[in-house]
Amino acid sequence: MGMTRVTIQAAPVPAFRYRVFVSYSHQDDGWARWPHRALESYAVPRRMIGRPTAFGSVPRKLWPTFRVSDELGRRDVQRRTRRAVALAVVAAGVMAITSALAVQAWLARHAAERRQKEAEDLVAFMLGDLNDKLAQVARLDVMAAVDDRAIRYFQAQPADELSARSLAQRVSALEKIGSVRLDQGQPGDALASYQAALPLAARLAGNRPQDAASQAAFAEVHGFIGIVHWRQGRLDDAQTSYAAAQAILRRALEQTPDDPALTFQLALVDNHIGHVMEMRGQLDDADKQYRRMLVLMRRLVDLQPANGEWAESLGIAYNNLGKLALMRGDLGDAVAKYSLDERLQTRLSLADPKNIDRRGNLISVQAILGRTQALAGDVASGMERLQHAVDEATELAALDPSNADLQEQIALYGTQLARLRRLSGDLLAAIRLTTKAESIFLRLTRQDPSNAAWQREYAETLVERAAQSRALGDAAVARQQAQAALRLLTPLRTKQPDDRATVLAMASARLVQANASADPGTAHALRVDAFRDTANAKRGKDDPRLLALRAEALLALERKDDAAPLIERLRAGGYRDAALLAVLRDHRVDYPADEPPVRQVATADGGALGSR
Repeated sequence: MGMTRVTIQAAPVPAFRYRVFVSYSHQDDGWARWPHRALESYAVPRRMIGRPTAFGSVPRKLWPTFRVSDELGRRDVQRRTRRAVALAVVAAGVMAITSALAVQAWLARHAAERRQKEAEDLVAFMLGDLNDKLAQVARLDVMAAVDDRAIRYFQAQPADELSARSLAQRVSALEKIGSVRLDQGQPGDALASYQAALPLAARLAGNRPQDAASQAAFAEVHGFIGIVHWRQGRLDDAQTSYAAAQAILRRALEQTPDDPALTFQLALVDNHIGHVMEMRGQLDDADKQYRRMLVLMRRLVDLQPANGEWAESLGIAYNNLGKLALMRGDLGDAVAKYSLDERLQTRLSLADPKNIDRRGNLISVQAILGRTQALAGDVASGMERLQHAVDEATELAALDPSNADLQEQIALYGTQLARLRRLSGDLLAAIRLTTKAESIFLRLTRQDPSNAAWQREYAETLVERAAQSRALGDAAVARQQAQAALRLLTPLRTKQPDDRATVLAMASARLVQANASADPGTAHALRVDAFRDTANAKRGKDDPRLLALRAEALLALERKDDAAPLIERLRAGGYRDAALLAVLRDHRVDYPADEPPVRQVATADGGALGSR
C-alpha cells in the first residue's frame, strides 16, 4: 500500500512594506523616536520566528517601522520634485510657445513696418513728384483728389502713433490741400486745412527743435494762414501769422545760421509782411521789407543759380520794388524793375515750358509791365503784352477751368486791355473783353465774397464798363454801372482806407459817374469827393496815377490853375497815359504826347545802364 504525501500551502498573504505603523503628531517627534528604536531592536523569541500567521511569517525583526518625519518628508520632497518637474515642463512649453509667438510677432511687425514704409513712400510720391507734375499742368481737380486720398490714409492712423516722417507728410498734405482750395477760390476750406496742419507742424517742430526742415515747415503753415487772411483783407490777423512765422525762422537761424531753406522762408515772410504794409499805406515800411527780401534772394540765387524757385522769388522781389517805384512816380525805375522780373520769369518758363506755374508767373509780369509801359506812353507795347497775357491765361484756363487764379487773370488783364482798346478807338473789342471779365468776376465774387481783391477788381471792370457805356452815349447805364462799382468799393475803403488800389478805383468810379450824371450838382459833388480821395492819401503822394486823377478832378471843377502844378509834375515824370492825354485835350492843355516813352535797360542789380 503506497503512501500519500500531502502538501499544505498557506494562503498567500499580501506583502507589506512596513511591519509596524505608529501614528503621532509631529510635535511629539522626539518621544516617537524611542518606541521606533525599541520596536526595531526588539528580539523576537526563537520559537516564534517563522511561525505562519494571517499576516505572514513572523520575522526575526520588527523592521521596518513607519517613520512619519522621514517617510512623509521624503514624500513631500518627491511630491515637490514631481511638481517642480511638471512646472518646468509647463514653463518650457510656455517658453516655446512664447518664443514662437514672439518670432511670429517680430515677423508680423517687420512686415507691417515694410508695408508702412511702402505706403509712406507712395504717399511721398503722391505729395511730391505727382503733385508737382499735376501743378505744372494746372490740374487742380486731380491734385485735390490725390491730396484727399492722402488725408484719408493719414486719418486711418492714430495721430499719436505717426512716425516723424508720416507726421511731416500729413502736414505737407494738409498744406497742399489748402493751396489747391485757395487756387480754386475756396478760402474757407483752405484756411481749415492750414489750421488743421498747424498743431501737427508745431508738434513736429517741438519734437525736432534742431531740424531746420521741421522749423521751416512750421513757419510755412503760419505763412499760408496769413495769406488767406491777407486775401480776405484781415490785415491784423495776417500780420499776426506772419510775425509768428518770422519769430520761428529767426530762432531756427540762430541754431543753424545761413541755412538756405530757412533763409528762403524768411525772405517769403518779408514779402508777405511787405504786402500788409503796402495795403496799409505804409510804403516806407513795405520798401524795407521788399529790399530785405531782395538781399536774401540775391544771396540764395548766387549760392544756387540753377534753383528755379529761388530765381522766381528773386523776380518777385524786383516786381515789388517796381510797384513802389511807380507809387513814387519813378516810371523809369518801375519799368526797369518789372523788366528784370520779366527777364527772369521768361528764362524759367523757357527752361520748363510745360510748367504751368512758371507760365502763370510770366503772364502776371507781362501784364504788369505792359500796363506800366502804357502809362509811360508806349501804348502799342503795353497792349501787345496785355493781349499776350490774356491769351496765355485763356489757354491755361482751358486745361483746368476750376483754377480761380487763371480766371482772375483773364478778367483782370482783359479789363486793363479793354481800357487801352477803348482809349485807342477800338470800342467793340473793349466791350467784348469787359463782357467776359464781368461774367468771370460775378462768378468769382459769388464763390468767395470775402476776397477783397476780387471785389475791387470786379468794381474796376464795372468802371470800365461805365466808361464804355458813356462812349456809346448811354449815360443812364453808365451811371448804374458806376454806382454798382461804388457799392462794392465803399465797404472795402472803410475797411482799408489806405489801400492804394482801392483809392484809385473809387476816384475813377466817382469821375466816370460824374461825367455821366445829368445833374450838375451831383456831378460837382462826385468830383469833389474824387479830389478828396486822391488828396487825402497819407503816403505815396507822388504816384502818377493819383496825380492824374486829381488833375482830372480839378480840371472838371474848373480849377485849371490848381491843376497846372500837378500836370507839370506828370509831364516831367514821363507820364503819358492815354486817359490823361484825352482829358488834357478836352480842356485844351498843352502836353507833350509824342516824346519817346520811358525805356530803361535794367542791370542785374536793379539799376539802369541808360535811358532814352
